Amino acid sequence: MPDLIVVLNGVPAGVITHVSGRPRFTYVDDYAADFEATPLSLSMPLAVARGYDHRVTAPWLANLLPDDANVRERLARDFGARADSATALLEHIGRDCAGAVQLVAPSEISDVVSRPGSLEPVTVTSGRFRDREVEYHHELSRAGTMAPCGLGRANR
Repeated sequence: MPDLIVVLNGVPAGVITHVSGRPRFTYVDDYAADFEATPLSLSMPLAVARGYDHRVTAPWLANLLPDDANVRERLARDFGARADSATALLEHIGRDCAGAVQLVAPSEISDVVSRPGSLEPVTVTSGRFRDREVEYHHELSRAGTMAPCGLGRANR
């Protein structure tokens, strides 16, 4: 069973598993066989039934995390995860990676692929959320430059 499912542009593209504690990536066969599919990385070209071992997968996973070690350590404390394990951190923040890629637990895949909800632009200066009840919902980040933060609206 996969540890994490890699979703690209809302489509399951592959799985992260662990062999002897090291991450391994394998494309989903249907995704890899699609001539319009996008590879996740130049170091991981599309290939049916080919896995990429930790020498390729571990750096790719690490590059999805914030660059600042202090931010990674704080995330690890917040989630009770190991700061030196990209997979452990991405289990918690992988839905909010920069770009079109998401890493999710198998139990969350239907929620991610079905994309329930909608987006609405909201800014502090516009005052658009001042009269609405707002709760912390979900984490967002600017590609490794700051700790994740975010808002979600409740009680429409």
